[in-house]
Amino acid sequence: MQEIRFRSHPPKNAPSLSTERMSFLIACKSKIPFRKCWHKQIDAGTSIIIVSTELNAYCDSYVNIFALPIPMPPYPTHTFSDIFNAENCCEFIIVRKNISTPFHEHSEQEVKECYEKEREQKMLDGRIKDEHKRFAVKVIYDNFQEIKNHIDLSQEKTNINLFANYQLHYFDENNNKLCSSLVFFSNPDSFSLAKERYNLSVFHKLEIYDKIKKIIVNRGMIKTGRDLQYIIFEAIELVLKNNIEDHECYKYFLNDNGSPKDESDMQALLYALLRSLLNIAGINIAREVQLKGGELDFLCTYTSLDGRNLSVAIELKKAHHLKLLHGLKNQLPQYMNAQQTKYGIFLVLWFKNEQYPLPTNFSSIEELKNKLEKEKPHSKITIENLIIDCTRHKPPSK
Repeated sequence: MQEIRFRSHPPKNAPSLSTERMSFLIACKSKIPFRKCWHKQIDAGTSIIIVSTELNAYCDSYVNIFALPIPMPPYPTHTFSDIFNAENCCEFIIVRKNISTPFHEHSEQEVKECYEKEREQKMLDGRIKDEHKRFAVKVIYDNFQEIKNHIDLSQEKTNINLFANYQLHYFDENNNKLCSSLVFFSNPDSFSLAKERYNLSVFHKLEIYDKIKKIIVNRGMIKTGRDLQYIIFEAIELVLKNNIEDHECYKYFLNDNGSPKDESDMQALLYALLRSLLNIAGINIAREVQLKGGELDFLCTYTSLDGRNLSVAIELKKAHHLKLLHGLKNQLPQYMNAQQTKYGIFLVLWFKNEQYPLPTNFSSIEELKNKLEKEKPHSKITIENLIIDCTRHKPPSK
């Protein structure tokens, strides 16, 4: 793969791209520990701003194009981010005013000559020469003595490889935005670095990040109760099932003697784990909601973009609960009816192992799963069953 560039089309009624005098703003993120914000007016036409970024790799512009039909290597999207795995990083914003317009119509011969020139540059330098990036790096380098007081940047690292992905925004002399450009993988080592980042020890973690992003990004796609049910089911699998089954959170559901804790104690922990992700996605979750003379364990609500109120009811039961099937066939449907929703999730926690023999009427999770699928109501309502294994797993080495 090689450097990738995108340029947006000007909005309707935008000023002409043939404007004689223009300004541009270049924004780039770098994995450099941040200390404090800083702004400097370098001269009449140039200024530099440093701001803090305490977010993850999905803040990088690159991830916004991962869905486009272009060839990509088989690595998770954010392994190409300039701020991969960074907890504290900074963003440079450099503004340059009163420059000559970079836009003009090219003849067929000029396009051909430009293409040949770029091929020669890439052959000799390993990259295509970019005046905007060179300008930004030079501004940072020339002001290094002041910048170093605000970020942890060494002078030897202040070079053309300081960042690989960046955005360009063009404005006319009246500050009307003309268009934007996105540049990715502009460093010769962009792909070799991604390959180093991509390894089996972090693969599962990266896969989880992709799922989290999917849940957050899909918030605008929630149009029906069924959509909401799907997103919440995905969130439960990701936050609860994954942490309990694969990251030893099952310990927090057991008493010292190995028996399961009370359902109310489990409910509080499940709520705490799930709430943050759902709230980021714009979904509200409440616990112990009074309905139909009883208490629904969790009620998730969401307001769609067209103003409709959507909701999903969640009932929690331990697999050995004496009224497990009653909860699925009667209790949850009644709560759903009271809330006037057709969508519910029946969440079951499984504790049976060699030390804890319950439930006695099911020998395995698979047997319980088949029974729940067979018994769940299908008339006019949609209930999804989800079983979480809260038992300790044997280490792979044994």
